[in-house]
Amino acid sequence: AQEDYVRHARKVWSTARRVDRALRTMVQERLVMMSPDLTPRLLFSSLLHQKWPKRSYIRMRADRSIIARYDWLTPAELVNMTDSLYQRTDRLFEQTARPVSDAKWRSRIEGFDSLVARIEKHGGRVVIIRFPSSGALRELEERYYPRRKYWDVLARSTRADAIHFENFRSTAGLLCPEGSHLNRADSVRFTDFLADELVRRGILEPRSEHREH
Repeated sequence: AQEDYVRHARKVWSTARRVDRALRTMVQERLVMMSPDLTPRLLFSSLLHQKWPKRSYIRMRADRSIIARYDWLTPAELVNMTDSLYQRTDRLFEQTARPVSDAKWRSRIEGFDSLVARIEKHGGRVVIIRFPSSGALRELEERYYPRRKYWDVLARSTRADAIHFENFRSTAGLLCPEGSHLNRADSVRFTDFLADELVRRGILEPRSEHREH
């Protein structure tokens, strides 16, 4: 069903266009004036108020992943960001969270597990991962969706691999500066842990072998 889309993509993305995209990306990553935080309007506004433009604490890389440097924020900015995220999440939970009975939750897990079995039948592996959160946001999550009632039951009942950051000494103490995202250094640390854990479970190849391929 996807063959037409694949053929179209191959036709549109010619060799010349791929080279052009690679060169554009290289320039965008290295030329500071390509930053959206340094548009002429923002530059003019900053100069008008006799101050330097504010450095963005996030950077998008060529693979569309984003690096966050929360240590570049002032304490006041970080507090405001954390409070804003907490309030938005609290409102969202109040509007959408609905208690689920144990029987209904187990029924949903059974439905989920049947999908896992179908994937495994075709040679796939399914991994569910609980990424780090901390502080007031973690307390909010626990209030609405307590781990013992939801995650723990799911992890025990499903055939899929389950990885929760709190279950491992190397990641249980990771702190998210604004509650739900890791700082740059800790994100690398968590990614390394996750890759090693997936290798240990036989889901990924060891790194040396992966690099050779």
